[in-house]
Amino acid sequence: MKGKGKEVGIGQNGKPPAGDGEPSRLQKAVVDGNLRTIRENIRVAMERFKANGGC
Repeated sequence: MKGKGKEVGIGQNGKPPAGDGEPSRLQKAVVDGNLRTIRENIRVAMERFKANGGC
């Protein structure tokens, strides 16, 4: 996730992966406001990944 701070990855649970650091307050507010959409997009991406043979 990009913002005025550094880029931070966001996992399905709305938190950054280990080692990515913490999001800024603004980044956290954006994630919190869009968590349902984030989770849905991750779910769809995982379905496509599995349909194409996974790893």
